[in-house]
Amino acid sequence: MKDMQAIALVEFNSIAHGIAFADEMVKGGAVKLLDNYPTCPGKHIVIVSGDTQAVQEAVKNGYKAGKDFVLEQTVIPNVNPLVLNAALGIPNTAFEDIDAIGIVESFSVIKCVEAADIACKQSKVKLVDMRLGKALGGKGYFIVTGDIGAVKSSVMAAVEFLKDITNLVQFKIIPSPSDEVKRSLL
Repeated sequence: MKDMQAIALVEFNSIAHGIAFADEMVKGGAVKLLDNYPTCPGKHIVIVSGDTQAVQEAVKNGYKAGKDFVLEQTVIPNVNPLVLNAALGIPNTAFEDIDAIGIVESFSVIKCVEAADIACKQSKVKLVDMRLGKALGGKGYFIVTGDIGAVKSSVMAAVEFLKDITNLVQFKIIPSPSDEVKRSLL
């Protein structure tokens, strides 16, 4: 995964233009398409990764295919590997490693990923889960675990980021989740 140092997310108000954008982005072969899917209400998300320059270039090239339909976009250089794993659906933790948990919910899929990256870079936490728009009304959320101090620090950094841009839905910190809740998260 050394070649995947950056991640880009682009949200469209048109599914057709989102798919065309994804196609334009990956035709150069320098980025990997991580996901390309519709979300509620009638939006479309494209996620690619690769080295920072390639990702920036792919977004620029693909932008020509759908610029009038782009709602939001971001490139996260030096993305935390935990965020990249979560985007790929690769587990970052095991049941026995779950201590305190923090849950952060955002109105925006893109801002959720940015907030998760901030949270993972803030403190020594593990990203348990990250859900982006599918069956969530276009929202996103992530869950981190670690010792209570690290969870509080990382969650509050993400919360402050989301509050500043009015994208915070809610957040919760659970110091000692039950075994039943831990199992439900994996």
